[in-house]
Amino acid sequence: MPNPTTLLTAPAALAPARHRCSSPVMIRPLCLSLLLALPLPAQALPDDPGWPPGALLAALSGDWNGNGEGDLAVLVDDGEGGADLLIHEGDHAGMMLALHVPGVIVHGGMGSGRPQLSARSDTSFAISQEWLGIGRTPWTRSLTIAHRGGAYVLAGFTHEFADRLDPARHGRCDVNLLSGRWEGDFTPASGQPTRQRQGQDGPRAFPVNDMTEDYFPQVCLDLFAE
Repeated sequence: MPNPTTLLTAPAALAPARHRCSSPVMIRPLCLSLLLALPLPAQALPDDPGWPPGALLAALSGDWNGNGEGDLAVLVDDGEGGADLLIHEGDHAGMMLALHVPGVIVHGGMGSGRPQLSARSDTSFAISQEWLGIGRTPWTRSLTIAHRGGAYVLAGFTHEFADRLDPARHGRCDVNLLSGRWEGDFTPASGQPTRQRQGQDGPRAFPVNDMTEDYFPQVCLDLFAE
């Protein structure tokens, strides 16, 4: 199975928390337009694996803290094979940087595609990543981030992989960190039975900024053990 490790740093250009978008009415379009206006080399196109440090990779707006003002989540390239997550929260005065998580996902190189942000619910969104281009074991992963108790927490983890040399070998693990419930399956090789597991003893939600670069739920590691 793939090695879920990454070592990332923060882009200085987007890190200062004092920067605001001045008009609450224009929170989504103004802030997004400012982020999209970051200077990028001409070769930094969406399908180009050589994004420059600080390049905007994905953006998503919502109101995850439920205060009636627009929020903005962005993923930016860190220049060292990873992407940072920045969450800006809106209020009556504009928008402030509420959270900066360096190296939230692995990113870049010939094997990976551009990461995506997508809505999950009124209070949550997902970061999706993939490693499909090269190697024996292509994989996809989704991290669900939710606003709970005044903080952003890791609420869900889904990982799937296949084997190019043995098409029968594959695995999937899906963990709900809000409830501790998890389920998955793993086929070790051709001719071997599929191992199906589920339980309610999975890991529980924790602040996103406490994530480690090699986070992978133990229940999934145990499921995929050969």
